[in-house]
Amino acid sequence: MATRIKVEPLSTSCCVKSWFERYEFHVLAGDHLTEVPELAEDRSNEAVRNAAIKKNLALFVSKCDEGMFKLLKSLASPRNIGDCSYEECKTLILDHLAPAPTKFAQRYKLRSCIQESDESTATYISRLREIANECEFTNYSEAILDQLLAGLKDQKVVSELLVQEDLTLDTAVKEALSKDHLILYR
Repeated sequence: MATRIKVEPLSTSCCVKSWFERYEFHVLAGDHLTEVPELAEDRSNEAVRNAAIKKNLALFVSKCDEGMFKLLKSLASPRNIGDCSYEECKTLILDHLAPAPTKFAQRYKLRSCIQESDESTATYISRLREIANECEFTNYSEAILDQLLAGLKDQKVVSELLVQEDLTLDTAVKEALSKDHLILYR
């Protein structure tokens, strides 16, 4: 018998961007969402399309806790939630609770990111990658490499990396992590 994986209810206290990503994987894995067909020119499939939109909305709303449901009602107002689509509800919630920062704000955050004294190199690199995902860099790897070199706390490792002529992010990460592991296991 297959085990059903449940997604916790969407609440105002959770990370809504992450919740929506997990929810969409959940419904995809369980084949819960109904494909919404394009509206035919002659509108012959309007009833089928509207039913699919309603089903997807009902599935989503059933995953909202009471606080989120109240917030969604106020965000959708004066419309009724039942008149919205899942995508419209998702946009309302994300725009309200997790407005996207500008790429420049994210770039500033990345450029200000230095490794904390008690932070492992692996955690620091993960944090850099997470921030950089929102920066819209044309050369993602080079931007992370630049900040890794600028923010790494172990200056001996930085010095060893800086003398390498064709340094890549992969090489820098491997070397920094290996030095970090050596220190941990001493």
